[in-house]
Amino acid sequence: MAIQTAIEWYTPRKYLDAAIQVMGAIDLDPASSAAAQKHVQAGRYYTMEDDGLKQRWQGRVFLHPPHAGKLISSFTGKMVESWKSGDMTEGILLTVNATDTKWFQSTSAFSSAICFTQGRISFLEAWDGEVVEKTSPTHGQLFFYFGGKVELFTEVFFEFGSVVRPYDQIHALPIASKKERDNA
Repeated sequence: MAIQTAIEWYTPRKYLDAAIQVMGAIDLDPASSAAAQKHVQAGRYYTMEDDGLKQRWQGRVFLHPPHAGKLISSFTGKMVESWKSGDMTEGILLTVNATDTKWFQSTSAFSSAICFTQGRISFLEAWDGEVVEKTSPTHGQLFFYFGGKVELFTEVFFEFGSVVRPYDQIHALPIASKKERDNA
């Protein structure tokens, strides 16, 4: 008998609701599927077939990228690039807590705040058309926030763990996207 492995892990509803509470809505989920969108309900989404890495990321983005191989580095890099260009006006990135990686260091340098979760998130998995809770996640997680609502992000996400701000961001108030700065 072959061992079946879940490819798609879904974000539990309470974290999506928190992201919506901070950002107002999710305009784009760039690493998703039609099945996941029954749960996430983003305005737009990109599937593996669409190759979200080749698409433009605009508006309020929620990203829970694939953690396999170099994909996590590519997706986090794309999020930073979209923030720096001003295409992404606000974003929340849920990923594994890997503070020793180059992608973490690069992403944290451009994020407005980071929530280190207390405990591990029990993700949801798709098995035979059913969504079930994954009971034994192997790594801790964190949320990167990109945007100007740092106080609101802190208030909402503090429920899930400690929220910190990168040192450079503390001295760069107010935090705004490139478009917000250009339109000021």
